[in-house]
Amino acid sequence: IAIDNQGLNLVTGSSDGTLRLWSRLSFQATTLLAGHEDLITALGFSANGDVVATASQDTSIRLWDSGTAETIQVLRGHDTFVKCLAFSPDGQWLASGTGDRHEVAQETGKRTKLKSEIRIWTAKQGEFFTVFQHHSRYLTDMAFSPDSRFLAVASGDKTCSIWNVEEESLVATLTLDG
Repeated sequence: IAIDNQGLNLVTGSSDGTLRLWSRLSFQATTLLAGHEDLITALGFSANGDVVATASQDTSIRLWDSGTAETIQVLRGHDTFVKCLAFSPDGQWLASGTGDRHEVAQETGKRTKLKSEIRIWTAKQGEFFTVFQHHSRYLTDMAFSPDSRFLAVASGDKTCSIWNVEEESLVATLTLDG
């Protein structure tokens, strides 16, 4: 579930791959969105509320116009499902993070664990900008700093990485207890 910054609308995702936009004023579903081929795993509103980003186990990310309910763009590039999304407060970036990733050798069938992926996209054009690989386990959440310069990413490996997005660099890795 996600609520826009104005608190007027919310969006929910379902296991059948559909989404519903709801009015907070009436608490009624105003629009049904369909397009994903599998269950919804993450969603969020852009800072101004004009765009809804949704991710699915079908490995795609969809950008929707929240006013018209039309698909703006489908983003592809992850090789496993997207587990978390975040828009930057300035509206420039969309970050997406994956669940656990594996590679299977064709000759032997052996599975090799890969690092989880953080992809950065331009939010308005939906163009791929960069990818970060650091965590050994699935990603659980992500958030941009208020000035949109830094992205914090939490992982099932019990760490949180801090990235400078524009410089495409890892700033710090925090070890989380528990």
